[in-house]
Amino acid sequence: MALNQIQKQIALRMSIGYALLFFLTIILYFFDGMVEDELISILTTLSSISSLYIAPLIKYLSKDITNTKIEFIKIETNNWKIKLINHIISAHFGVFALFVLLKSLNICSFKEMSIFLLFLETTFGAYMGIVLLELFQLEKK
Repeated sequence: MALNQIQKQIALRMSIGYALLFFLTIILYFFDGMVEDELISILTTLSSISSLYIAPLIKYLSKDITNTKIEFIKIETNNWKIKLINHIISAHFGVFALFVLLKSLNICSFKEMSIFLLFLETTFGAYMGIVLLELFQLEKK
């Protein structure tokens, strides 16, 4: 598998994951799974932290559209590091959705959900930021 394909796969997985979490939250709000203050808090958490690494991914994908000269670097398909990154991304979105669902079903309190989501997003953001900088070769200018 080419590095370019892996980059696209990870970028799309993260973008789609955040879009699905956004829509899940909105749907649960409309089915009275949460009140307006809780909705605002969840969306604020979701948007502020996700924008830190979704914006560079979208920038990368938009460069790829206009780039006619694409380098293909072959990477072993069974690379355990790539598999681990993919599993971590999937687990992150699954756990986030689980806590939102638990709150909407009143199994956990809003405060408990907020604590877990902030911990999850901060931890995921910190470690994935390092991975994304390396994988997408993004630099601060």
